[in-house]
Amino acid sequence: MSVIFLMRHSRAVASDFQTSDSARWLSQSGRDLARQAGVALAELGGIECIVTSPLVRAVQTAEIVASCLGWQGEIRSLASLRSEMSPEDAVADLQSLASEAVLAVSHEPIVSAMSALLCGARAKEFRGGFNTAEVRAFRGESLIYRFLG
Repeated sequence: MSVIFLMRHSRAVASDFQTSDSARWLSQSGRDLARQAGVALAELGGIECIVTSPLVRAVQTAEIVASCLGWQGEIRSLASLRSEMSPEDAVADLQSLASEAVLAVSHEPIVSAMSALLCGARAKEFRGGFNTAEVRAFRGESLIYRFLG
């Protein structure tokens, strides 16, 4: 049974109302926090696939974590990980990947809804959110790891 690691992107710069939301990048504290998450994931080991939302802050988070993992593979962009997409479609996309351990970097509110679905609940029933750079890992319907960010 495969493991799915869900991660919310790290802290981004505040909106200046001139830059589109999709172009917001990580702040320095966000880069540092992503690095901490990457180090924690490197200690666990085993990640075989990294996918991310195409938004800049998520891609940057995935790249920093990948660097901490010593990642040599491709980081794939999945449109289904954007915040406005269907959590059911996003989970289906992750489950269809031929990997034993997948890291997916995404956004609120979809990452919380995906977490609920992986625990066997309905996406609309989930009330708890992810902190920035928080990671949760699931095997089947069991939460097996959590980094609070």
